[in-house]
Amino acid sequence: MPTIFDVAKRAGVSKSSVSRVLNGGAVSPKTRKAVLEAIEALGYRPNVAARGLVTKRSQTVGFVLTDVADPYYSEVIRGVDEALSEKGYSLILCSARWDNERELSYIRLLAEHRVDGLLVLSGQTTAREHMLRALSAESERPIVVLDRTLSGAGFDTIGVDDFAAAAGAVRHLIRLGHRRIAHVTGPLNYHSGVRRLEGYRHALEQAGIPVDPSLIVEGNFTKRGGYEAAINLFSRAQPPTAIFAANDVSALGVWQAAREFGLCIPEDVALVGFDDIELLRLADIPLTTVRQPRYDFGYMGTQMLLARIEAKDQVKEPRRVILPTELVIRSSCGHHLGLGPSKC
Repeated sequence: MPTIFDVAKRAGVSKSSVSRVLNGGAVSPKTRKAVLEAIEALGYRPNVAARGLVTKRSQTVGFVLTDVADPYYSEVIRGVDEALSEKGYSLILCSARWDNERELSYIRLLAEHRVDGLLVLSGQTTAREHMLRALSAESERPIVVLDRTLSGAGFDTIGVDDFAAAAGAVRHLIRLGHRRIAHVTGPLNYHSGVRRLEGYRHALEQAGIPVDPSLIVEGNFTKRGGYEAAINLFSRAQPPTAIFAANDVSALGVWQAAREFGLCIPEDVALVGFDDIELLRLADIPLTTVRQPRYDFGYMGTQMLLARIEAKDQVKEPRRVILPTELVIRSSCGHHLGLGPSKC
């Protein structure tokens, strides 16, 4: 295996010059060209462990998320991976599988294993806030929280305005003529679950429609949770004519329950989701949903983190980035048929 000394000898420069090229230091264009040509010719690969001792970096980023099996996360992970690959960083991915204690242990474990920075995608960030802030200060590692915006969090965040996006989705159902609009919420100990519920309430109140607590059923962002919530709603003497599900996976569970009750979507019940996962774009009756920029969460959030790691971001105050959403209107709300509340 060629060594850094072999590279220096072939390039006709000092070992320290080779080291500066490898670590992005200042050298003349002529020296950089000679070193890179020598590296290519010799097939030299830097010793990552040794390099880390010098640079104090592992060239590795940790990413803790709720559940890697959820189709929501695929685009986020793709964005993270591409941003890291462009800068030569590796990714350690940890899936908590909806287990709060597992999530906490992964966050601590990654910090202890000296990753250069940490990405966290957890709806329970409010409960994690103090721990993440303390961990960042103690380990001197930057942290970026994805799919979340929070003022004064003590770390960088990037996400969407869940409140406004949810209100817009419900207003669309109101414009179609619906008044008995149910909401299958996300977990109400999750920021996004709470904010989407608040947006739902706000849209109804703005339209002068009383908020009926019996039409609000807590889910958990899973298909099973959406299914059980919809069974509850469809069993009522006066079932809803429209349902706003807090995410697309929950909407899939609502769809299953409607089928078992012999209900037609959208003729019997209009359905709107949140996320825009590919699976439900391709359904027989494509889902009307709020499109989140999931790839951008991953890609831009990782760029924010790398800027902190490499000390290129001179802004000391935590950054709070809010990305736009879009209500994508498809068949499941009955818009294409001009349907309000009606029957097959």
